[in-house]
Amino acid sequence: MNILVTGANGFIGQKVILACKTAGYNVYGTVRSAINDQNIDFIVLPESPTCEDWEKILEEKNIDVAVHLAGRVYPDKNSLREFEESNKDLTLTFAKSCLNKKIKKFIFLSSLSVYGRFAKGKINLEQPVFPDDNYGKSKWAAEKELNHIFSTQTQTQCIILRLPTVYGPGNRGNLVVLMKMASKGIPLPLGATKGKRSLIYTGNVCDAISRVIYDEKLPRPSVQTYLVNDGKSLTSRELYSIICKYFDRQPALFYFPESLLRILARTMENFGNIFGFKSPINNEAISRLFNECQFNTDKFRTDYDWNPPFQTEEGLSNMVKWYKKENQITNPLQIG
Repeated sequence: MNILVTGANGFIGQKVILACKTAGYNVYGTVRSAINDQNIDFIVLPESPTCEDWEKILEEKNIDVAVHLAGRVYPDKNSLREFEESNKDLTLTFAKSCLNKKIKKFIFLSSLSVYGRFAKGKINLEQPVFPDDNYGKSKWAAEKELNHIFSTQTQTQCIILRLPTVYGPGNRGNLVVLMKMASKGIPLPLGATKGKRSLIYTGNVCDAISRVIYDEKLPRPSVQTYLVNDGKSLTSRELYSIICKYFDRQPALFYFPESLLRILARTMENFGNIFGFKSPINNEAISRLFNECQFNTDKFRTDYDWNPPFQTEEGLSNMVKWYKKENQITNPLQIG
């Protein structure tokens, strides 16, 4: 089977490429600039690939399944139009090309962000989406376009996977901040956090994608959306404690009421707006620390008979080991 992975040199893309290769598939990856790798066939895309560009690749490589990972991610300083160009327009052009060439499956990774930055509670597919930042809006716009163009045909399956926070070796997100602090045993005001949040390890992302690629249980509706996670949710307190454990540190946690943290965050944000600096804490960050946000993944587990192969603690351990090896953990106060 021939697999095409876009965004092949990204945080998730690198792992998906390796997983497909290990599974014995013929795998090709699209990138923006040349990569010297004898084991993977990388294809350099033009700045704004057209349907003709994509169709040429699909035909020459005889692609069966496309895994679309390319796109613009955070920070949210870019305009909505810039996000849409990368996350909606590029996706739509590629998807139409896949339809024209009648490939078997088109897999698209979406995000928790379609539910909004302050999403909380038990998240399921019946819950209304409410994207409130440019990244989330562009992801939701892409989902709507995919539902529109794939729902009227039966030749190609479109599978949309909505992911919570993704972690693993190579992570450059907020978990880097926690690891830097954990490595120094810095105390954090997480003692009062009770809301559990879903996460997903890159190894489980790859396994979920592999299961979709391998599955031949047809027919199904032409477009299917799923929620996927590790199967275990953690509070911020539990997450920090586990990370500290892998640094051989005792977790230094103290109680600080959420209400006071929110007052502090608003005050810092106001000062930042007045004096021109970005506050290290804000209302969104406090919500992520305290709010419950758990995915109901029953539909994906049932349809694909799937259980995540990696436990959350194993994934966090692998992430910490990688950062130690790569010397990515430096002075925790130098957060960049």
